[in-house]
Amino acid sequence: MSTKKIVSVEIRWEYHPADIFEEPLEVAHDGGRLTFENGTAIAKITQNLTRL
Repeated sequence: MSTKKIVSVEIRWEYHPADIFEEPLEVAHDGGRLTFENGTAIAKITQNLTRL
């Protein structure tokens, strides 16, 4: 069986109310980042991931 390296995973979702944050918010960490802006949240995971 071969394995493939996954470079990153991005998950998006909407939140309400869209103006809950006064300005865009970004939380960065060692394995990626989480951003909130205009009713959309994006989690981008860039840690070493492997798909079997």
